[in-house]
Amino acid sequence: MPPSADALIREALNDARALPPLGAQRAFLLRVQRELRTQQADDAGVLSSRELDVLRELHRGRSNKAIGRLLGLSENTVKFHLKQIYRKLGVDSRVAALAAAQRLALPLDTA
Repeated sequence: MPPSADALIREALNDARALPPLGAQRAFLLRVQRELRTQQADDAGVLSSRELDVLRELHRGRSNKAIGRLLGLSENTVKFHLKQIYRKLGVDSRVAALAAAQRLALPLDTA
């Protein structure tokens, strides 16, 4: 999978040879990065309550099968919810989803 836009921007901003410290290009990349993060936060805000339930159980370290048993879902339905979560958070793995949730301050520690 290709790197995310945010990762590419971060790399460009860290490459001092590529951009002057206060140049217009740097300001543009910082603005784009802010907009991407805002969009990710907006997308995260539209997680359904069931997707948040699945994400909370993922945060607790449960497997797909255990999440399904606990929430009364089939394992395939849990996988579907995880795919939706990944898409909305712009990630491609369980670990990345949890990192994004933490970065976006999603409520994972609630009952």
